[in-house]
Amino acid sequence: MRCDECAHWVIAEKTVYGDDSEIENKRCEQGLGDCGVLEQLTKCDFGCKSFVSNPLFDHIKVIHKAGAPWQEWKYGPCPDCKGLGCHMVELRPACGHCAGLGKVRYYDDGYIADKSWDHPKEKELKKRLREQGIIDPASLSDPGLLLAEARKRDEGVLEGGSL
Repeated sequence: MRCDECAHWVIAEKTVYGDDSEIENKRCEQGLGDCGVLEQLTKCDFGCKSFVSNPLFDHIKVIHKAGAPWQEWKYGPCPDCKGLGCHMVELRPACGHCAGLGKVRYYDDGYIADKSWDHPKEKELKKRLREQGIIDPASLSDPGLLLAEARKRDEGVLEGGSL
């Protein structure tokens, strides 16, 4: 009843995206794993009373997300002002990275957004939509329209460089 034979013991975590790309989010040191019951790192030869056998489990937790890595993000503290932000410009100028909000978008592909919030690929898609005459803010924020435009680009319907 060792941890390395238990279904609760995870040595790595990865995300699989709708575009078939994968990103490994974390991996434990050799011989260690993250116990889902104890919620801590344990050695492979440790054992406990919550053992669950699953010989088919490869000890890698998989998270599935619908979009591509550049479409998935979460808010986090601004790397420049360390999340402090500043709304009183008289006292201190607003941070140039987060525009004083103290938070930025961290995209799954590693890109950290600037004060525009958008990923460079999203900026390019919005630019193409504007060139087609679609300029209302609601349409430019519509993920369905942006994804349709991205599909056109990927299928070669749109001319231009790759993103």
